[in-house]
Amino acid sequence: MSTSMFKGLPTTRNGRQIARLNALVSGPGALKTPDNLRAMKLIFKLDNKYGHMGARKFWRTHAPVIQYHNPNLQILVTRIETNTDEEAIKVPAKMVLEYDESSGMKPVEIDIKSKMSDEILELFRSAAKATEVPAEDIPVFTTQKNQK
Repeated sequence: MSTSMFKGLPTTRNGRQIARLNALVSGPGALKTPDNLRAMKLIFKLDNKYGHMGARKFWRTHAPVIQYHNPNLQILVTRIETNTDEEAIKVPAKMVLEYDESSGMKPVEIDIKSKMSDEILELFRSAAKATEVPAEDIPVFTTQKNQK
């Protein structure tokens, strides 16, 4: 197996798995959302053209970390397939934050078209009023050598 697709990861299978687990629970997406935030909906195109790359990168890199730290938050993704460039240009890229009905808050819609994934994360953080997870609450996975 070529290790070029795993640049920066250890070469052993267990080492790669541990590195991936650590990446899943830490990083910029390690945010805690308010309890009244019920769902985050992401809507973007199936392919990356016309400003949808950042939305896809956000979904792949930051959304799993957000989901780990907020297990009750529903993350719903709708990817729209288009047949022509004219259709593709018209497709929005947006994030919708939905709150519990009892909180009285209305859904918040954020335009994420032509934005980088880190910029989308900051828009999410401010709109959702999310806070960083303290470092002591983030698990760190390691190997246990010489275990008997």
